[in-house]
Amino acid sequence: MTILDERAEEMATRLRASGTSRVRGRIARRRRTRGALTALAVVPLVALAVWGIGVAGRTPAVEPARGMEIRLDEPLEPQVVDAIGEGDVDAVRDLLALGADPAYIDEDGAATADVVPTLAYRAMLRCDTAVLRVLDEYGAPRVTLWPPDEDLAVRAAMTFCEPEALLAALEASPMAATPERVVALAVEEADLLAVNALIAAGYPTEIEGRWSALASAAQAARADREELISLLLSLGADPAAVIEGEPIAEWLVGRTSSGVVDQIAEAAEVAS
Repeated sequence: MTILDERAEEMATRLRASGTSRVRGRIARRRRTRGALTALAVVPLVALAVWGIGVAGRTPAVEPARGMEIRLDEPLEPQVVDAIGEGDVDAVRDLLALGADPAYIDEDGAATADVVPTLAYRAMLRCDTAVLRVLDEYGAPRVTLWPPDEDLAVRAAMTFCEPEALLAALEASPMAATPERVVALAVEEADLLAVNALIAAGYPTEIEGRWSALASAAQAARADREELISLLLSLGADPAAVIEGEPIAEWLVGRTSSGVVDQIAEAAEVAS
């Protein structure tokens, strides 16, 4: 028996199980509507030009789903990747209900990316919180061995998405249990808008004696580092907080530039 035969038999077994009639019905409806969607694709060039207008920078919304066809005689997991790429929430849900592995990793993508491209990570590359919720329902992993203990969906949201999508991604994130790690990652990689949104949502600026967002920002390799520190100070970060028994400015000596140390020391003096 070939691998394809084994897969077909496995799919048949799953479809005989209870609860799959709803999924099969949706697949049939999707096939019927696919032709209509194709017909609608013939539009005036002016309309295409309007639809093609994009917003530079972060992704404010996902593209509409196209109603992709599910192919039961082919492996399901690559189809999940395709469905995520198209923003087809129903197809993602149906494929997972049919038994697609929510922990699937695209080996081709893993060979070239600097992170492991989990399904959750792929969803948030498009800032698609609706797909992310479905993946969470089916237990798709957020954290992988590389980078260690980092929620890749949150990382993608920090890099590509508006603050609303970032906060939505954090709702079911294991990183929410250690909010200082979220802020530390943001001051290293996210823009000022994301950092502002996190602090405004109640994420901490310091944990006395152990960690400070100011210290993380001071050591971050960012061109806007001084502006970031000014933002954190305006949001209530304490420039006199203590880390390992030392005030931040003293603790940072030798760990960052003297200009940044002076910026925090001056703020601490003003606040005293």
